[in-house]
Amino acid sequence: MKNILKKLKTILIMILGISNYKTITTFLYRLFNNYHRKIWIAINNKDYVQISEKKRNIYFGYYDHSSERDNKILYISTIDNLKESADIFYYDLVLNKKVKIGCTNAWNYQMGARLRWLDDDIVIVNDYTENVGYFSKTINLDGKVKNIYKFPIYDLSRDKKYSFYLDFSILNYFRPGYGYSNINEQITKDRILNNGIYRGDLNTNTKELILSISEIIEYNNENVDQTNLHYINHISCSRFDDIIIFFHLWIDEKKQLKNRVFIINYFGKILSVLDDFEKASHYSFKSKDELLLTVVSNKKIEYRLYDIRKKTYKLFEFLTVDGHPSYIKDDLFITDTYPDHNGMQHIYICDYYGIKKELVQIYHNPRKHDELRCDLHPRYLNGKLTFDSISGKYRKENILKLDLNNLDIEQISEIPISDEKRIYLNLFHKVDINIFKLWYKKFFDFSYQAHILVNKLLKTKSKFMREIYYNKLQKNYSLWISPKCKIGKNIHFMHLDGITIGSGVEIGNNCVIYQQVTIGKEKDSFPIIGNNVTIYAGAKIIGGVKIGDNSVIGANAVVIRDVPENSTAVGVPARIIKDSRSY
Repeated sequence: MKNILKKLKTILIMILGISNYKTITTFLYRLFNNYHRKIWIAINNKDYVQISEKKRNIYFGYYDHSSERDNKILYISTIDNLKESADIFYYDLVLNKKVKIGCTNAWNYQMGARLRWLDDDIVIVNDYTENVGYFSKTINLDGKVKNIYKFPIYDLSRDKKYSFYLDFSILNYFRPGYGYSNINEQITKDRILNNGIYRGDLNTNTKELILSISEIIEYNNENVDQTNLHYINHISCSRFDDIIIFFHLWIDEKKQLKNRVFIINYFGKILSVLDDFEKASHYSFKSKDELLLTVVSNKKIEYRLYDIRKKTYKLFEFLTVDGHPSYIKDDLFITDTYPDHNGMQHIYICDYYGIKKELVQIYHNPRKHDELRCDLHPRYLNGKLTFDSISGKYRKENILKLDLNNLDIEQISEIPISDEKRIYLNLFHKVDINIFKLWYKKFFDFSYQAHILVNKLLKTKSKFMREIYYNKLQKNYSLWISPKCKIGKNIHFMHLDGITIGSGVEIGNNCVIYQQVTIGKEKDSFPIIGNNVTIYAGAKIIGGVKIGDNSVIGANAVVIRDVPENSTAVGVPARIIKDSRSY
């Protein structure tokens, strides 16, 4: 049966093309799993910033160091042409403005330009010219080039004295999207065998080969296929010790990609090798001796926390899909996922015992795959979670202000950081298969169009347009949400059936309202509802009552008296239960 399905998949891809195949299968999964109904309404979160630019890709790149420093976010801006230069910017979160500081000819979609902070007001980035080849340079925030180095960077030593790097042309030959493609040159066997780990000295502006690929291949090579298809990737310097890790990769006789993880010191001495898996993908140092690796073992994804001295590991059994992990504090780490069958990517905060909370869920355009895919690459520092995304045609940089170091994890609420054009993006805003748009509107008109109309009603500042949206909601969906009511930010209408909200009603921020809820007047007085209030299905809130912050109104409750903060109201007429968490 599996072979038949595999052949069918191959035939469909040949007929439709991979982009159309991915788009159609994503649509079908979303349809059968009800993901077409997941639309968040009226989101305008003050703790969320999205950097975008018309017809350009805005992103940072890999996840192994932060894009943030002193409320400034680094990123590059590109068009979909690797031969064109990329512009280098920082976004000032305090002043809310973009500042261009330079450009580079050495960039790709996975690793970016290896752009990073060197100091509070200096950045370092890779570049390329025909005369020099690949090199790196430092730029002040005023746009002036300070230093030019004869070598590029992949990562910097923790004292920022050394750059460790590899042959980016060889890397691009094996893994397009990770290396650079500026030079069209033949990659020969001799070129590969003369490759290795290089070290550049930022103080003396000199460079040297510290470990050759031949030495790497020969080291404990009983399980290594002795072909010429060997290369290096993912050089990373520990922030706890003077060591670096890198991946030695090769293609075996079955054309399967294999690898092992080397740990060496700054002078190229091999300290340890981890290879008790089929393939390693991503990594994060937890401490001097602990390294978190995502690996493939017995064809399954595993998260393993290795003791790199003893070569033993602890298994995180609750994580079974590949991601990009980064430790935050003690046992806490964040990690993301690749797009699932519904086209959604996720960011979680975890510890050794399990997933503590989902922080982000965002749609990934299925037409962007392989080299053009956009991994979230979550990066956290100083209360800023930054990540890349591509829900539409172009990439965007996202910043979520969230203090994970000092915040009690149990107090983190579900974080709505988008509207229908951002997180929980509806598939058919961006998909260009028009017949699917027509089918969707025909069969799911209520769940989609009603949400969109409510969103427009709440956001527009035009009284005339408010009346139009109000009348459409009444006529088409029997929804009575007055254009004169006052509703705060981040309101969630879980289901829109039969909701009535009167003209004088005031609703605070971050509230959740279910179906068949009535909030109306008595004797010309209207309810006032605080922040973070949840109102369950069928509830009635009548007259000049006040609902305190963080309160819960139970299903079918009739509220005719004030409800204090942090309380639950249930029954007819509603009675108060202290501590809303007990509901």
